[in-house]
Amino acid sequence: MSVTNDADDGDFGRHTLRYLFITNSWFPAQRVDVAVLFGAKLPQRGHRVDGVFQAQPSHGAYESEWGGGKALVAGRVATGEPLSRLKNVCLRYRTVARSLWSVPRSDYDFIQVRDGHVSALMAFAVAALTRRPFVYWMSFPVAELWLHRSTTSRGVRSLLARLLGIAGRAVLHRLLLPGAAHVFVQSDQMAADLAKRGISPGKLTPVPMGVDPRSTRPATVDKPAGERWIGYLGTVERVRRVDLIVEAFAQVLGCYPDTRLILAGGADRAAMEFLEKRIAQLGLEDEVLLTGQRPRAEALGYMQACDVCLSPYAPLPLLQSTSPTKLVEYMFLAKPVVASEHPEQREVVEASGCGFCVKHEPAAFAEATIALLENPRLCAEMGARGHAYVLRHRTYDKIAADVDRSYRSFLSVRPVAPDAIGSPLDATP
Repeated sequence: MSVTNDADDGDFGRHTLRYLFITNSWFPAQRVDVAVLFGAKLPQRGHRVDGVFQAQPSHGAYESEWGGGKALVAGRVATGEPLSRLKNVCLRYRTVARSLWSVPRSDYDFIQVRDGHVSALMAFAVAALTRRPFVYWMSFPVAELWLHRSTTSRGVRSLLARLLGIAGRAVLHRLLLPGAAHVFVQSDQMAADLAKRGISPGKLTPVPMGVDPRSTRPATVDKPAGERWIGYLGTVERVRRVDLIVEAFAQVLGCYPDTRLILAGGADRAAMEFLEKRIAQLGLEDEVLLTGQRPRAEALGYMQACDVCLSPYAPLPLLQSTSPTKLVEYMFLAKPVVASEHPEQREVVEASGCGFCVKHEPAAFAEATIALLENPRLCAEMGARGHAYVLRHRTYDKIAADVDRSYRSFLSVRPVAPDAIGSPLDATP
């Protein structure tokens, strides 16, 4: 680690942190935590991040400026091309290997990997050989997702998913997490789960999802006068059980026939077809708008126009440790929320007073939604409370400060001088 001793206070005094950040995210970064936290907010605090990403489909490898450093982007062949999955995996790991090859000649303070198991193994080995700290960022229990998929698939796919899940879990819990210098997790629940597995609580830092007021800018969406809108923002993959809120909406229509359900999100073709079929079975084709994947500003615009927003999370083990982005985005937009029982959602809803937390059942969602539609004043009060809570606790300026503090704590590196950081609004992601 290239730090210099500060004779005045005995601390290590190099201000800037420089590190390699390996993620399986597409570039340009789509996830707000990657794009905003690592692409903008941490660089404002003296971080210089070199990131490893994947290109959009049918795009070759390239480099770009990003995060105060550069992005090394792995190429991707078209999805329909023969052996496309295998080719894309090979292209990705070739780019990861290329980035790690440069580590011995770099001034990186540490190497960090987000979620990937094979990439993490490669980085773990290089970190050990070059005597640099290895940091793991666990935003989702990927091994548990593979194990879940093994129960919903058949034949070879089920067997492969199970093998990947078992292998991933073993690598993660027996090597990567115990051997990491620090582990960032998505929620307090995930930290508690890992602590039960023997990971020292002292090296676990929860980093929940947040919002960036500068970039959370909804587009204007036309809404017919007199209509009430109920909104859902996010993926409609089957594991999310979005069909539950379609069933709840059918019950809401019995009380408020002038209501429309807006599902602002996409998924793979099979999941979209399943949801479309369920909507048709309930005779709701004219009352439900399934937008598919839309630009973020447009999707937020739909939610801004809604009267009530919904955050369902199926009670599956792999989802209980997540930190829902949609919840804090609804709150920032000052929308009253109906959320299903979930560790973080329960904590945030109770602490903020932004809405109702109910059982993950159609009748419970319908009852709570109707209660809100019947009381516009309560909706406004809950929306205002949620907005205030997010500004106090869940902006990426605050989250970046917390993450920066954790990095510098385990590295024993002083923070950047306050006048070098500048205003958190000086730069936009």
